[in-house]
Amino acid sequence: MPNKRNGNVTEQFLFRSRRNVPGRSRFRQRSALCIFKDPQSTMYKKSILFFLLFCLLITFHAQGQRTPLRVGVVGLTHTHVHWILGRPKDDFITLVGIVETNKELALRYTQQHGLSMDLVFSSMEEMIAKVKPEAVTAFGTIYEHLTIVEKCAPLGIHVMVEKPLAVSLEHAGKMQALAKKYKIHLLTNYETTWYPTVHATRDLLKQDSIGSISQLVIRDGHRGPLKIGVNKEFLEWLIDPVKNGGGAITDFGCYGANAKTTIQASWNWPIGRKDMELYGTTGVAYADNRNDLRMRKAVGYDGYQETKRTLAERPAPYNGPFSFLAAVIRKEISPPPSDLSSLENNMVVMEILDAAKKSARMGQTVLIK
Repeated sequence: MPNKRNGNVTEQFLFRSRRNVPGRSRFRQRSALCIFKDPQSTMYKKSILFFLLFCLLITFHAQGQRTPLRVGVVGLTHTHVHWILGRPKDDFITLVGIVETNKELALRYTQQHGLSMDLVFSSMEEMIAKVKPEAVTAFGTIYEHLTIVEKCAPLGIHVMVEKPLAVSLEHAGKMQALAKKYKIHLLTNYETTWYPTVHATRDLLKQDSIGSISQLVIRDGHRGPLKIGVNKEFLEWLIDPVKNGGGAITDFGCYGANAKTTIQASWNWPIGRKDMELYGTTGVAYADNRNDLRMRKAVGYDGYQETKRTLAERPAPYNGPFSFLAAVIRKEISPPPSDLSSLENNMVVMEILDAAKKSARMGQTVLIK
């Protein structure tokens, strides 16, 4: 706005930038006041250019900021907990507390990962009161998943559990009801969810690269908890049919359970494995591990052409459970009900696992409606 000052024309510009960016805790506001005596001067023009660049940098800065999700860990007896204790720091989550009654175990793990014992609490109630997590991740027994949801859901605290969702279909139903009543996210983490090969094989089907699906064979497992040397805290509940829910069928049978599939889950493989074969009408895809994918296309009577690919990791937040959890809660992404981590998907998994255990107990086929 122009005004007169000592006979000279002064140009005054007032700029305000106000943005509400999803995932940010508050508005970012910036103001700048620029006064120039001669609008035609070189200094004036340079100042305008500088000012515009300054505003652009502010915008990029605001868009690049993310308030880390405050996450608590409940239980340390599942050794997959090292994924969160040892993950590189980023702006997706910040670890604010750990619940573990076994202080020797807590000391061992905090020292291993350079964390403070000040993070460790004796109960969920104490941790929630002191550090107020927005979400918790469950790394104790499968049996404890229901208790965690019972305590967290009424407080609006989101939950991610290590696979499978629950120890039984009954527990899963109660957890689902609580999640819906209190409108929390209840997600399930599978290691293979983050494998690029898993998603690449699905893309092959979408692209009709091997024809329509006819069979899926999933092989998961290892030589058994004792033979691979799991620590005593993990072994104590992993082989307990109540705390674990069914041994290898629960530990590995949940992988891929909601597909037209043959699942070969075992604690008696001679090697550790997480691989699958996807058979189509014109070819087959082999996801040999996390990153290596092969595809064979039929040629003639019994021949085939094989192509091999080594896949890069998926981009954030689809490359790991904790960045995914944060993005879901911050509403940066909206996964469909068919998502591998979703509650809807994992209720189907629990129904299948429940039928599998009944089948093993009865010695006959159990049909699911």
